[in-house]
Amino acid sequence: MMLIFLFISVFIIGLYAFVLVVLLLSVQRSKLVNTSEWSTKVSVLIAARNEEKYIERCLRSVLSQRYPSHLLEVIVIDDCSEDATSQLAQRVLQTSSIAHQVLSLNETGKTGKKAALEYGISKASGELIICTDADSFALNQNWVSAYINTYIAKGAKLIAGPVLYTKTKGFLVAFQQIELLILNLVSAGTFKLKKPVMCNGANMAFARKVFIEVGGYEGNLHLASGDDVFLLNKVSAKYPDALTYLFSKESLVYTAPADNINTFIQQRIRWAGKFKHNSNFFNAFIGLVSFAANVWLVLLIALSLFFPQWSNYFILLLAGKCLIDFLLLFLGTIFFRQKQVLIWFPLATIIYPFYVCLAVVAGVFIRTQWKGRKI
Repeated sequence: MMLIFLFISVFIIGLYAFVLVVLLLSVQRSKLVNTSEWSTKVSVLIAARNEEKYIERCLRSVLSQRYPSHLLEVIVIDDCSEDATSQLAQRVLQTSSIAHQVLSLNETGKTGKKAALEYGISKASGELIICTDADSFALNQNWVSAYINTYIAKGAKLIAGPVLYTKTKGFLVAFQQIELLILNLVSAGTFKLKKPVMCNGANMAFARKVFIEVGGYEGNLHLASGDDVFLLNKVSAKYPDALTYLFSKESLVYTAPADNINTFIQQRIRWAGKFKHNSNFFNAFIGLVSFAANVWLVLLIALSLFFPQWSNYFILLLAGKCLIDFLLLFLGTIFFRQKQVLIWFPLATIIYPFYVCLAVVAGVFIRTQWKGRKI
């Protein structure tokens, strides 16, 4: 029996290490193409619900972009907010000469982020659609131009970019940052392998005609999240060679972290819930390998409490997993200048296996809330 457990432990950590090392070796810093001869119209879409705290910061970052104002359009789609999101957006946008619209999803009788984005796209005039979230912002004023230059130079149909949290003080926020740093690298690696498994809806772009061509969010509108990954799957299936991950500091977007444990849990359950609807084989494979490594760790921890002789297998698996996770995280912290989160890595390593197991199970069986809505 112990030999079987040893074999399983070595197999799982070996497969886990192999997958992540392959992805890591595939990550490359994007070489940006610079041009001042722009002629492509861009529409920046922001779906917002109850975001009066952040909407102004988001819009200011868009309005400060170094891109010809006559080629830029900003569209805010208010998803039935119960606060002053719409009024604040209108006030900020009126201070700029950039073309803008503040739409209300109430006009359509629909609700939800996907419905909001579809409505915004139907009103957009841009050839390229750039999506970000109302609680997010780009510090770099070349964010839009980085996307458009990549779109033109590579003929990309869909482009994704990295996202980080705005602050890292305290364990809860650092834990989220550690997870996001690793996910950014995994995303970049899978895009390079032409097997993209995920992107972040707070920082992505796609050709408007391609969105229409693949049917937009049709078939997924009933799901509360997944506006990013389900669209990615559709575009990837039709144009596998025309997807790009813009791994550069110019393309980086910052977003607000969950600031309390309840919001964090609700958010993670919502995220985990969309993967049971994901038909992407490579996504399922990577998710299964990661889940298996964490489940096996939890199992070995439980066995070690009652049978001390099992502790050697737990230490073996934990050491192997920690090594590859730390390598990924360390490289991520160097590129994104986030070394301060490394001090939280030991504690995060202990908690993470339990967190993954609970989040996946809860995502399958529990309905959660998002901004006052049961989903």
